Amino acid sequence: MTTPPARPVPTSTTARTTEPTTSPSSSPGPRITASVAWRAVGQEALSLLTITGRLLRRYSLVLTGIAALGIIAAHWISVLAVIASRGSATAGILVFALVPGAAFVTAVGMLVLMGRLTDATQRSAASALATFASALLLYLVLYEQNGQLTEDRRVYLYETTMEAVYESAFNDDAPSALDRIPEVLSVSVLGILVVALVLRSLGAAFLDRQERRDEIAREQHRTRGRGATIGTGALRVVVTYSELVWLVLSVLAAVAVGNALRNWWSSRSAVHAVSDAWARLDWPQVAPAIGAVGGVVGTLVEFAVAGVLVPAGWLAFGTVLYGTRRGATAALASRAAEVTASLGSRVAVPRAADALTDVARLQRSWSSLVRPTSRWGPLGGAAGLVLARGWLPIGVFCILFTILAQADYLVWWLADLLLPTVAANDWRAIYPLVAAVGTVLVQVLTLALVAAGTELTMRRLGLPSILRLPHKSKDQ
Repeated sequence: MTTPPARPVPTSTTARTTEPTTSPSSSPGPRITASVAWRAVGQEALSLLTITGRLLRRYSLVLTGIAALGIIAAHWISVLAVIASRGSATAGILVFALVPGAAFVTAVGMLVLMGRLTDATQRSAASALATFASALLLYLVLYEQNGQLTEDRRVYLYETTMEAVYESAFNDDAPSALDRIPEVLSVSVLGILVVALVLRSLGAAFLDRQERRDEIAREQHRTRGRGATIGTGALRVVVTYSELVWLVLSVLAAVAVGNALRNWWSSRSAVHAVSDAWARLDWPQVAPAIGAVGGVVGTLVEFAVAGVLVPAGWLAFGTVLYGTRRGATAALASRAAEVTASLGSRVAVPRAADALTDVARLQRSWSSLVRPTSRWGPLGGAAGLVLARGWLPIGVFCILFTILAQADYLVWWLADLLLPTVAANDWRAIYPLVAAVGTVLVQVLTLALVAAGTELTMRRLGLPSILRLPHKSKDQ
């Protein structure tokens, strides 16, 4: 029997056996050109503006109403604080703390309207309080960044002083303005801060223990009485109010300390001596150049704060509210563990490299840092989520936010265009209304953009949608 001739191997198979195999991961990525970058910027901006437009189309009227009610509530709370100061300065400052609280509730209410804050799990009191504290602290920093908290206190001091002066003209026994207005760094205000912090801590610990008792009672099929339920609800209100008071007073105290240090530094004789010596130097070329460099650096710092830090802070604010209820911290811990492991593989020390490449261990560590029940966990998790988006999406969001935040200038331009013949005295009466309209417009536009930016942030992590949009489209 003759053996058949060997079958020739196809040339294509031979080529495949001789060529080196390359994995997809080792192949270089596409070259990033200017057209690719601009296309990515355009797609990100289009996604943000599309979602923002859909939100405004559905919720603009309700958002406007909530923002207007917030401004009205803040005004009347300020008036009530002036009235409360007639009894004691402590009562006045305790009521005044509700003014930024009303603005905070307004912002939260507008975001709650557009999003889904509920999930299948029931959060503990510690988790809810931690989220509230993180969101409130971040909001107060943003609120004071443009001087709004200082302006609220200035209005409160002015109205209280004017009322005290008016009453003293007709009543010699009326308390003076100094008795009705405590200094921020006085012993009484610092005492209020400490008492509020203690109440907050003790109340939170009691609520945590009560929740554990309730869980045991549910397992034993026992129910609580109505009085115990009402008492727990009242304690939650006290703890929340104590959190608000001590955070507001802490921010005011920090601003007062900064102003005091600035005044102390400017009043030092050594500083004046150096300034006078610098002014006497005959450097016609150097001094203007240094002044120009200082002016440019100051402008860049202001631009970075107003154009980058503030919009990113608002994006983190939305992430604190939405992300803690949608499981974003777990996704962030997983993503952070992967990044840390990839960086740890480059460490030369073997023992350290083994610890830094254990993904499961790293995920447990990151989860403990951003857990929703920790004091700063929600705030740290929100900052991590914002950074996880990447520089290009953050930059696009910051640019759009900065543009929309200037919408109040359009209101003033229209007012000046429509009311060109109004006298100066009449403008004093119109000014509060025009300012309120500008504030409402900015709040509606920017918070809708914040909700859209938070939606895209959650979507990039593979999490479900957080917004209540009218219908699904290709951008959702």
